[in-house]
Amino acid sequence: MQEDEDYTIKPKKKKNGMCKPSPPPQRRSDPDNGPWIGIHKKAPPLPIYEEALRILREENLIPPDDPDLVTWSPTDSFQSNHEPIPYFMYSSLSS
Repeated sequence: MQEDEDYTIKPKKKKNGMCKPSPPPQRRSDPDNGPWIGIHKKAPPLPIYEEALRILREENLIPPDDPDLVTWSPTDSFQSNHEPIPYFMYSSLSS
């Protein structure tokens, strides 16, 4: 090495790409202004659906809320109405 050589340390160049992901979107300051409802809040039904439901009830096209009228239940698939099939164990006959 020669003493007249100049050794300099150059700083590392920054990458042009993003180093970290962008932050998540923030909630709106006015919750009534926008479509975002949130996790725990239920949106009220639209007035057109309430009006349609009222008309259907007036014309008796919707059955009343009577639990005896229920003809199907999700638990029906777990109940067996058939007799169990007998299972016989056969072994080879030894003579």
